[in-house]
Amino acid sequence: MNPIWKPLEEKLGPDRCVGFMYMGRVNGVHQYKHGITRTYINLDDQGNCYVWNQTLGFVNADFEVELSGLEADLRKCNETLEFPTMKITSL
Repeated sequence: MNPIWKPLEEKLGPDRCVGFMYMGRVNGVHQYKHGITRTYINLDDQGNCYVWNQTLGFVNADFEVELSGLEADLRKCNETLEFPTMKITSL
């Protein structure tokens, strides 16, 4: 399976995708799972967002709402989507 990062990278920017794992594609929807929160962001090739409904399957969702929920969960862990920059100091 070749991971397809383009939909997520277009939504978040490449630097903010570092904590995600590509879980696969189901019915045209790419599933990205965050490694800390275990939260999924589900996007199709055009960047439309979906959530999984046990009865209906994937249903349309508001990306900003889903992202806000993920970021709230990260704040609880004192984390963010931002990739930490390393400071190099001399000895």
